[in-house]
Amino acid sequence: MHREKGRRVRAGRARAAMALIAGMILSVATGSHATDYRRGPAPAWVELQTLDEQARPAVGKGNQGVHYLLVDQQTRLEPGGRSTYRRVASRALNLRGVESESHLAIEFDPSHETLTLHTLNVHRDGRIQDRLPSAQIKVLQRESDLEYRIYDGSKTVDIVLDDIRPGDVIDYAYSRAGDNPVFGGRAFGRMDLQWSVPVHAMHHRLLAPSTRAIRWRSTEGAPTPRVERRGDWTDQVWRATDVDPLPQQKDTPRWYDAYASVDWSEYADWAAVARWAEPLYRARPPAAGPLRTEIDRIAGSAPSPEQRLLATLAFVQSQIRYLGVEVGPGSHAPRPPETVLARRYGDCKDKVLLAVTMLRALGVPADPALVHTRLRDHIGDRLPSPGVFNHVILRAQVGDRVVWVDPTRSLQQGRIDHIAQADFGQALLLDGRSTSLETMPAAPATRRSHDIAMVIDASLGFDKSPTLDITSTYQGEKADEMRDTLRNDSLSDLQSDYLNFYLRSYPGLSVAKPFSFEDDEAGNQLVTHEHYRLSTLVAKESGSANPPVYLRVPDIRSSIARPDDTVRSAPLRIDHPKNVTVSLTALLPDPWALKTEHTEVNDPAFEFSADTGVDASRRTLLMKYHYRSLADHVPPARLAAYIAHLEEARDHVGYRLNQRKPAAGASPATRTGIVGGLLALLVCMLLASAGAVVVHDTQRDIQRTGTDMPAAVLPNWRLLAVGSMLWWGALLLCGVIAVTIWNLYQPLGLWNIGLAWCALMISNAWRHHWKGQWLAWSAVRTGDAGRLALSAARLGLPTAVAPAETSPLAESPGATDRQPR
Repeated sequence: MHREKGRRVRAGRARAAMALIAGMILSVATGSHATDYRRGPAPAWVELQTLDEQARPAVGKGNQGVHYLLVDQQTRLEPGGRSTYRRVASRALNLRGVESESHLAIEFDPSHETLTLHTLNVHRDGRIQDRLPSAQIKVLQRESDLEYRIYDGSKTVDIVLDDIRPGDVIDYAYSRAGDNPVFGGRAFGRMDLQWSVPVHAMHHRLLAPSTRAIRWRSTEGAPTPRVERRGDWTDQVWRATDVDPLPQQKDTPRWYDAYASVDWSEYADWAAVARWAEPLYRARPPAAGPLRTEIDRIAGSAPSPEQRLLATLAFVQSQIRYLGVEVGPGSHAPRPPETVLARRYGDCKDKVLLAVTMLRALGVPADPALVHTRLRDHIGDRLPSPGVFNHVILRAQVGDRVVWVDPTRSLQQGRIDHIAQADFGQALLLDGRSTSLETMPAAPATRRSHDIAMVIDASLGFDKSPTLDITSTYQGEKADEMRDTLRNDSLSDLQSDYLNFYLRSYPGLSVAKPFSFEDDEAGNQLVTHEHYRLSTLVAKESGSANPPVYLRVPDIRSSIARPDDTVRSAPLRIDHPKNVTVSLTALLPDPWALKTEHTEVNDPAFEFSADTGVDASRRTLLMKYHYRSLADHVPPARLAAYIAHLEEARDHVGYRLNQRKPAAGASPATRTGIVGGLLALLVCMLLASAGAVVVHDTQRDIQRTGTDMPAAVLPNWRLLAVGSMLWWGALLLCGVIAVTIWNLYQPLGLWNIGLAWCALMISNAWRHHWKGQWLAWSAVRTGDAGRLALSAARLGLPTAVAPAETSPLAESPGATDRQPR
């Protein structure tokens, strides 16, 4: 779980509390308002369905204590609007079911609907009890969307039943008549054909005049309708029995709906929807007044189209608070811009029409656009109708550039290149020419870029109160979100949220310096600074003589967290778009043997990379991770591969350092010198013994041959032995030093540099003199005087051979052809 959730939960609770309090204030309860609802029989056109009281729920299927015996919904399209009849019969199986079914709530909009209660019966032991006369019925004006600052004027008929027992069947029916006039007499709707609990019998009916072109589309799993022509009417019926429940899985994409359903609509295509909406958003030139004054002010201070767009956007975002009064036609029709400016509040429709009116008056082309915040680019999966959309934004033209902006966002500042543009996948543009949905391109700034730099200073020791400094850089939409958080939350609360988040990875963490930030509004970049201190980095592991040190990176691990549900039939939601880069720099107390690694993990849903290395001193560990989402969901068929890639990525996040426990007062460089010196001394002793043996054997051979060789010819045996010993010893010593340094990854110290210099000097001495002595000795052993002279001349050495006429080698017949002794 990412650290940002803490403040989101707290903000959500605050909004919920506000909604509850406001709902209690606005609630109006009455004993029985005949003006709010009626009582009467079902309409004559309704086909009553048979209730099977003998039906029993299937064993092993979740029912939440309730078995629905019948769900019946019938809709009739009439010239004056639609009428919908609904009947629900359910059996309470236990006390949990009793609690659920003894309280009924029926919602309606009194601005254009009338509610009629038909029946309220309780079936018990083969008898039917009419509870409608005795039921406690109240009408509540309880705004369900008030926490989103939307007031729609809807009311709820709240019914409380007494004496409900396990096994009772609660059977009630009602109808709502009327249609919102904003749709101009054309109708649309949706029928659910599957629930999260089992339903024994489900019946849906759509009755419409044959002259009205009704299109419908069913999802997978929906039954095929029965279609009949009855005079001037077309009757369509969907029936299903023993409908299995479909439990809702967690973490599904917001656009995903697995339940079988049917959409129906009188709108032929998206062009018909656009022609319906365009008159509602027609922007008229403002007359003299406050709105005209504000437009003139912006025109005087912002000469370019880009500046005028940004100034208008800032004005609407900062000066018009969000509040939607969506009663009756106000559910889809915006209010006049002059009214919105005077009230200084409005919903998305009101703010968009105000902004479009101002921009057009400023010479900046702009048009409203209908979108859906949940369906996004899956709008095309639904039948065209006004009910597909739940939000409005605008598209502006600045030169040759197209800019999509949302006036309902919190204040956005900076240049157009840096502000986060609106991105809802697909939109229906209301420009008078649109005939289809338009794909909204995702601007680079829209990507939720978040860079985090962590620095752990443990240079004094892992258990010497190391520090942790975190610098977070937010760009694009992430900068807007963080800026809004800083405006509304206290820094102390934010610091507490972050501290609790990192405490899960670094126990004993405490705040070293207060939280701070820097805001570059022009570049739409915000930087925060956090400063912590740890008691120790050494892990507490029982039974370990040398406990390890763990360097954790929680911000990246939260992005690649393993999902809770790994066996799924529904797609898994992914936070998208998301772009996170985290670097960790650890200052170590000693040089460390560390590896340089690069890892990449690529999945259709995300890409991940990890780089680990060290600096030249081997005392600084450098780690860098990057995660970028590529899709908003993972299909069930790909879930196993996705989880495998997540685990592969998680295996490369963080670092474990296995501590070494050196002897007191001995550094790694000292230990390297001691080991190398002892090995070199051993090699020298072995070579000295070998050289002495060589000298002794050579002198003995010369004496046995009887050769009276002049001193000028004989090698300097002692020098030869020492030179050979030192040359080979130097080579072996260099090898020992190289291997030791390679294994321990220690930097070159003065001791090692001195040894390398001695080896170089010995090597030069060998090449200039001792090699000649070696060649002379070889010539004596083979009796080849010519080779001795030639080698000495080639090396530039003083002649080591007497003149030919005096050379014992030239006169001795046995020198070149020795006989066995």
